[in-house]
Amino acid sequence: MMKTGDHEKIAASVIAALDLESVGKKARSVREIVGLSAAGVGFVATVTVGLVELQAKPSTPQVETMIESHTAPVVERVIKTEAAAEDLAEVRRDVERIEDVQGYLIEQSSWQGDILEHIAGGNRGRAPAKPESLKAKERELLRR
Repeated sequence: MMKTGDHEKIAASVIAALDLESVGKKARSVREIVGLSAAGVGFVATVTVGLVELQAKPSTPQVETMIESHTAPVVERVIKTEAAAEDLAEVRRDVERIEDVQGYLIEQSSWQGDILEHIAGGNRGRAPAKPESLKAKERELLRR
């Protein structure tokens, strides 16, 4: 059987053999190595991902080409819209002129009807004079 003192001697000899202090230092250095390795792997991964993303991005000429290809149809539509607006304005002016002419023709027909009624009625006096509004419309239409 072993004595209590023997246990102490064995424990001291095991501790001396293991040199726990150096084991602790080695364990710290292993953690540092693992940590530095992980940091290095992370750095390499980050750089690789960054380079891949940079390669995937279009260059300046490619971006300019894409912008031109997307804006060209819009510019065409703007030009067509402006031309259509000018055409529409011209059509509106023409319609207004037609309406003015129609108004003039209606009033002139009414005046001529008055004259024909005067003649048909056997009146020998002066026929109805041309209304001033009709004369004004004639002047307006002739100015345009």
